[in-house]
Amino acid sequence: MEKSRSIRRAGKYIEDFLEEYVVLDLETTGLSPVTHEIIEIGAIAFRGGVQTGEYCTLVRPKTRISGFITNLTGISNDMVRFSPTIEEALPGLHGFLDGRPVLAHNASFDLGFLNAAYERHFGMPFPNDYLDTMRISRKLYPTARHRLQDLTERFGIERDGAHRSMADCIMTQRAYECMREHCRRNGIELKKKPKPNRFGSGLNLKELKRPENEVDKNHPLYGRCICITGALLRETRQELLQKVVNVGGVAVDSVTKKTEILVLGSKEEWTARKSSKVLKAEKMMSEGHPIRIMSEEELYRFL
Repeated sequence: MEKSRSIRRAGKYIEDFLEEYVVLDLETTGLSPVTHEIIEIGAIAFRGGVQTGEYCTLVRPKTRISGFITNLTGISNDMVRFSPTIEEALPGLHGFLDGRPVLAHNASFDLGFLNAAYERHFGMPFPNDYLDTMRISRKLYPTARHRLQDLTERFGIERDGAHRSMADCIMTQRAYECMREHCRRNGIELKKKPKPNRFGSGLNLKELKRPENEVDKNHPLYGRCICITGALLRETRQELLQKVVNVGGVAVDSVTKKTEILVLGSKEEWTARKSSKVLKAEKMMSEGHPIRIMSEEELYRFL
């Protein structure tokens, strides 16, 4: 695939149930498309609910895969030693997608990495339109949790091979079709259903209360300085940061050298215009500062 400046349009979100799409999932070395890399690409094409093709490859990163990522995904440095680089893998993926809409869970994460890779290697943004099972779930089940694990539990979908690209693709496709059937049975028109409420800032750090009981110093958030950017789905920043303080975390309202975790509210997307906090955090990460960027849903895993 040659570099192209003729295609500048990034894909747009489609809020619908389509008959033809390609399910996509990536495994990566971390959370940021600026400082981390893709290590596995999985894509499965469907038409009318029937699988019509697939593309899957491990990808050899320029940096070593951490033990944490190996434990999470099962992908080791030995496994990717002779795999193609991202430059070598992208043309095959691009050809397989063939302009078709992409379905992913928490699509902003996967498309953020693909946007970065396409811009870096081909001088163009990732052009395909996309669907997102997380966004659909938020609309249909506003009070529930929306991780892929939550959707598989809700619909009774097996989780064999979770955190590998092809297995996650299969789970995502089944969840998508389950939500299609839910709408069909209940006469729900997805586009007409109101968007879930989102909570903005309203933050006053001075009103946060110290925990009444002794906190567990082994808790993963204990002593960590945590900041939030973007609108939240479930509650206000004040309420969420109070939960952080309750487990021993330290709430902050700006990104500084002391900040260790920046949480992206559900409205914040890697593919959209980034907030000043995200831009500053990414710059700090590129300079070697150990700040971690995680989603709202990921933070709830620790709470």
